[in-house]
Amino acid sequence: MKNKLIAYIFSLIMGLSIVFGMCSCDRDIPITNLDFQEYKDKGIALDSEICMVKNDSKGIVTIISDDGYYDSGVILKEIAKELEINVTVAGAVNIISPKLKEWQLIENEGYVDIVSHSYSHIKVSPEANLTQEQIRHEYLCAKEYYEKYFNTPAFTIVAPENITTEYGFSVWREIGILAARLGARGENSLKDKITYGTAQGQWLNLRMWDMYDANNTATRNNFVDRAINHNTWIIEMYHDISPTGEGHFKPISTQDAREHFSYISEQQKLNNIWAASFTQAVSYIYQRDFGEIEAYRIGDSIAVSYNRLRDDLPWSEFNVPVTIKVYIPSDMNIKTVNNGDNDVTFDIVDGYAIFDVPTNGDIIYLQ
Repeated sequence: MKNKLIAYIFSLIMGLSIVFGMCSCDRDIPITNLDFQEYKDKGIALDSEICMVKNDSKGIVTIISDDGYYDSGVILKEIAKELEINVTVAGAVNIISPKLKEWQLIENEGYVDIVSHSYSHIKVSPEANLTQEQIRHEYLCAKEYYEKYFNTPAFTIVAPENITTEYGFSVWREIGILAARLGARGENSLKDKITYGTAQGQWLNLRMWDMYDANNTATRNNFVDRAINHNTWIIEMYHDISPTGEGHFKPISTQDAREHFSYISEQQKLNNIWAASFTQAVSYIYQRDFGEIEAYRIGDSIAVSYNRLRDDLPWSEFNVPVTIKVYIPSDMNIKTVNNGDNDVTFDIVDGYAIFDVPTNGDIIYLQ
């Protein structure tokens, strides 16, 4: 009788264990199995926004070295790699092509973008009396060259002599140029959307500062401080960098370049500035201005979606994610952020989770 009672109690315990085990498994079904529409239908909307600058920095600085002379590019790459910043070389095809394989190796290291500076470095101005065919060749054929031989997106251009014509602008529009740097001095707005137009400060006529004219490190560093303090995007124009500060056009010395770039690197580590290549800055701002963030909470989980507001942009070519902020209710303790498969690095600052979101439609979950 005693043995039967023990057997009965054992069977009862096992049965209860199975039942409660099944219930436990039901409770552990990941809430990420819900699709985003269910979050919208059943959840609570949370305050969220795309940060003005990547990593929620205060401003952007973009370093562009014009022309594309290889010896200068090697120095620029070495400094950028040493300081872990991104820079840009705007090369004319005729200058880049003799060292194509070497330039491809530089680009592959990941610190230098290679963008168009036209095909032959011809000054496209009304006084040049170029034919429409010549202008199209300078811009269209250069774009096709960079698309074929480099990985950097080919939707930007830096105009030789910082000038073009009305027909030149029309070609840029036709071939899908999203941004161009010309010669107006100044900073570019980050607080407001940049208009796709040809006036100073608009997408096809971005302002810049000439770093040869700013002939000392303190003056150059002051431009970075302005971007931080004014929440702006500054584009620094260089031509050549050489050990002695001589050769080619408007060169500065390796020492002067390293001093200024070191200051940029320090400010980036403090999260005051983002040292972005030309295409990275353009990618971020377009995605910021033509996308929106939605965030919804169900229980202890939040789902976040980036929604595209335009279909006519080269979304697959944009080469950086956007950084977003999502309000975290005080009763939640976020431990993980992921897209269902991979964890995402995040910070909690002033009650907001800050992290990067791709713009390809992936849903991000916070739990």
